[in-house]
Amino acid sequence: MAGLRVYQILYSQAKESLNIIILKSYRITFILIFLHCTVNSQKNSLTSLNLDSLADNNYKLYQSLRIINIYNYVIKTLDYSDTVTTEISNNNVTFYYRGNQITEFIGANLLEQKPLIIQCQFSHASTFLFAKANISLSEYRKILFYDDPGAVKSGYIKLINYNLDVLSGRYEERKPNGEKKVEGQYCQIDSIYTEIIEVMDPETYELQNEEHKRIKFPLKIGTWKYYDEYGKLLKEENYQFCR
Repeated sequence: MAGLRVYQILYSQAKESLNIIILKSYRITFILIFLHCTVNSQKNSLTSLNLDSLADNNYKLYQSLRIINIYNYVIKTLDYSDTVTTEISNNNVTFYYRGNQITEFIGANLLEQKPLIIQCQFSHASTFLFAKANISLSEYRKILFYDDPGAVKSGYIKLINYNLDVLSGRYEERKPNGEKKVEGQYCQIDSIYTEIIEVMDPETYELQNEEHKRIKFPLKIGTWKYYDEYGKLLKEENYQFCR
């Protein structure tokens, strides 16, 4: 019995040590992937940041790197090139977007006129990310990403482009792994109308209805493709050009 007890103690200690090693390996793997995918600087090096101390002592920065890594994955999956890059020097991290330095873009108010706004929420094993990229004074792009390994069919990537707050240009829906579900294009025609939009009050978090006047109306254009759950083309729909 005494021998069995000693074995149980040794097994428990070995299991605990293995869990610590796995955790550290996960953290190291994450930072290696992040640096490989997103860092674009001659100053960075793998020794410039200690991920263990970063996760323990600067959790906000750790989460920022994690969020940017997800955003860059989605952007590349959609075949866009405007990823967020970083410059790491003396344990300081500077973020760049389209060649310009950006600050306080994670969690920013959607009404702010920033080049890029990213909001992200982690809940247990699931991840939700929303990103808005302002292309010009009237054009912007929204990206939504949701992934839950426990509910694979509910995950998605959505790409939506707008002009004058109306659907315009490329539209896509994909699975979290990048397989296409829907792809097509929107055009716009002249039309004056009022649209009711449900918005959330940033202070009370209550939903409210707002009226917005529009001068453009979106129409599907060209060939729209729909794919089954295995990524195979299911059907095509053809639409006339805007007039």
